[in-house]
Amino acid sequence: MTALRNLFTFWYYCDESIPYLYKVNQLKKEKIQDLLAYLGSTYFFAQEMDSAVNYLKQAIDLDSTDGDALNNLAWSYLSIEPSKSIQYFKMAYGLDKTDPVALNNLGYAELLSGELELAKEHFLESKKMNPKNPFVYRNLGLYYMKKNNKKAAKKRLKKCLKKGILEKWGPQYLVELKAYCKS
Repeated sequence: MTALRNLFTFWYYCDESIPYLYKVNQLKKEKIQDLLAYLGSTYFFAQEMDSAVNYLKQAIDLDSTDGDALNNLAWSYLSIEPSKSIQYFKMAYGLDKTDPVALNNLGYAELLSGELELAKEHFLESKKMNPKNPFVYRNLGLYYMKKNNKKAAKKRLKKCLKKGILEKWGPQYLVELKAYCKS
């Protein structure tokens, strides 16, 4: 019970305590960065994007090589400013140019920003790197949807389903593409 009370107290006062943590010599720069990244990521998963962006930007200012913080910051921007998310997805991909998920994420941000051909390029390159990723096929389906090519979109939807997106991730990622393919 004490641990639960302490955890609640921490989360209840964490926003107000951040400025003071910078002043406390007991925490090293890395620990503050970890805390900011964790707090920002928690806000991201709670869908509170303004707070997520605030804390994740502070974390990135302390360590621009934190791939998780960069990705979560990019995802936080995706719903409010897709073109800004591209900047952070590029930084995350720049940390590891062999990461097909990072490249696919970058393509998805480009797709939402209207950079369709660049997005397709990144999806196809990501597919070469990891042909088992169902999101590549889903994203290619969304690309073809935006290009108004229902036949190609349906083909990617089937491939995405075959790769197990429903079992691994659930139906919420296919709502838009399924609706388009059924119409």
